[in-house]
Amino acid sequence: MSNYFNGAPVDDDVMAAQLDATGNFRVLRRASPFPPMPETMAGLRRGVVVDVETTGLDAQSAIIQLAILPFAYDGQGRVVGVDKPFVGLEDPLQPIPPKVTLLTGLTIDDVSSKFLDYDEVEAAVGDPSIVIAHNAAFDRRFLEARFPFVERLAFGCSMTQVPWDTEGFESAKLGWLMMQSGFFHDAHDAAADCFAVLTLLARTLPSANATALSVLLEAAASPTHRIWAVGAPIEFKDHLKSRGYRWNPGNDGRPRAWFKDIGVADYEAERRFLTTEIYQNSFATPVVTSIDAFSRFSIRS
Repeated sequence: MSNYFNGAPVDDDVMAAQLDATGNFRVLRRASPFPPMPETMAGLRRGVVVDVETTGLDAQSAIIQLAILPFAYDGQGRVVGVDKPFVGLEDPLQPIPPKVTLLTGLTIDDVSSKFLDYDEVEAAVGDPSIVIAHNAAFDRRFLEARFPFVERLAFGCSMTQVPWDTEGFESAKLGWLMMQSGFFHDAHDAAADCFAVLTLLARTLPSANATALSVLLEAAASPTHRIWAVGAPIEFKDHLKSRGYRWNPGNDGRPRAWFKDIGVADYEAERRFLTTEIYQNSFATPVVTSIDAFSRFSIRS
């Protein structure tokens, strides 16, 4: 693509390369579009990237925008095509806080009387092999509450199931990952965020020597345990927190306890830790639940 400077044509890529070469500038590029969805899916799988924008972060918040981006990928985790995204708005029947409008650009006038049709959303999602969200624990919670069919789907998280830190990224926030990869996008627009996620997943990670998507898919397919330190004495809360346990207040139907997700192979070591250092050989025992991609990130697990 060429622009004009002082009346003379200048190639954008040449200008960007010259700026990069000075060492004083870093040029961010808009991510390139993906090829269209292939006409035949023989040997391929279908995935979807989803993103929800909401009125807030708590359980009383509501969805105001939903984007669904279908894509095709091969056995090596390479993105081979993308379909047209579904984008819908919904009236939350509650105020949209100013900070949410600042982030998303959406006002109550934009979503007034809008409605996400259940059948349309279900058709747009289809029957994918994987549903991916950046912070799936957030998106899945809202989607399952609004669209119960989501409970039967396998989920992956592009934020937590790709080792961005070991690949040299300083943050797993979507905008930061894009910037460090040399790209920019229209942040906090649901459809743009979906394309940004797929742009990152399509890239090859230097240390893994594989696409970020293939790394995510492997993590999603690996079963894990969620271990609940039920009955742990309160004086050991800092010890549990430092070991990676998180607190659940118990107002969501799950135990009121500290919990941690671990690999199946790590269970015995974690059980010994709780028995000897937390319970100290008392009669208390942890509660363990098995988790896979169909229950991971769900309020049900």
